[in-house]
This record gives sequence, C-alpha cells and structure tokens, in this order.
Amino acid sequence: MNVYPMNEEMVMNHLTAEQRHLHQRLQKINKLFATENNEPPPPNRMNDLQRELADLRGELGELYHHEEEGGLLEEAIAQRPTIGPHVTALTQEHPALLAELDRLLVFCQGAPMNRELWQMLGEQYH
Repeated sequence: MNVYPMNEEMVMNHLTAEQRHLHQRLQKINKLFATENNEPPPPNRMNDLQRELADLRGELGELYHHEEEGGLLEEAIAQRPTIGPHVTALTQEHPALLAELDRLLVFCQGAPMNRELWQMLGEQYH
C-alpha cells in the first residue's frame, strides 16, 4: 500500500531530510562518546548517552517500519528502478543495525563502566 503519493523530487527531499536529521543525532552521540583520555564518563553523561541511544533505537525502528511497510521505498524504486538493489541492500541491514543498538544499550545499562569497557563500547559504536 502506497501512502506516499510523491514525485521523485519529493521522495529525494524526504530521504535527504531524514539523512540530515539522523546525521545530527549521530553527531550528538559522538560527542557523548568523546571523553578526555578515553576515561569513562560521569554517571550523568552515561545517562545522557543511554537516553540518546534509546531514542535513536526507537526512531530508527519506527523509520525502518514506515519505510518498509509504508510504501516510500517502493515509490522510490518505481521512480528510479536502478536504485532497487541498493534499497534491498539497505533494508537487509536494518535488523543488524537495530541489534547493534540494542547491544550498545545493554552495555550502557549494565555493569559499572571501567576504562577498558568504555574503550570497547566506543570502538563498537564507531
């Protein structure tokens, strides 16, 4: 079912706006991961990181669902069939990306953070 009656320009503008928004979210998370000498952050910053990751997880889950079920991707492929393989490859990455965010959230909620765990968490994020 196509709930996105859009022309090619509208589809591209929508996708570009989503990309910009997600890029801004990721920049904010990157700043939360940046600590002096790779030391674990104080608890309030860890809480901010956990909240941002959880919000991103929720937003991506909803976005992926709407893209996959709502017809936007089908509309984009119909407008430009050559992107079909790229869209398929991207949608196949969705479950792994969500699972990775879930794993990062478990680390953020879990045991007290030491330097080694913090470095591992940062490496896994990047």
